[in-house]
Amino acid sequence: MDSEFKAIRRPEAGIAWCSVVELEAALCEHPSVYEAAVVGRTDADGALKPAAWIVLRGDVPNLASLEASLALYCKARLSEYCYPRWFHFVASLPKTATGKTLRHELLLDRDLEPA
Repeated sequence: MDSEFKAIRRPEAGIAWCSVVELEAALCEHPSVYEAAVVGRTDADGALKPAAWIVLRGDVPNLASLEASLALYCKARLSEYCYPRWFHFVASLPKTATGKTLRHELLLDRDLEPA
């Protein structure tokens, strides 16, 4: 998801648009999230859907519960289809020297060091 908007194919409605910037901002508003990056990931049906890499503010004992909470949090603030389908909890996001997130590295290495 290099640009701000990308297509998400929904069987019931065709193509929908999801703003990466809005999705990352919504995730960062959650009290447990320090930083987030979103990239597109193709699901089993070939549809491009959001995947989120999350840096947490502190220890979270139940990551499965947090994933459900983050999905609901995004659905409440954005469109019902614009929420991450996959969550990757990491210690830090790869960045350039100027602080820009290297999203292409997230796509290449889905198994970054866990938080």
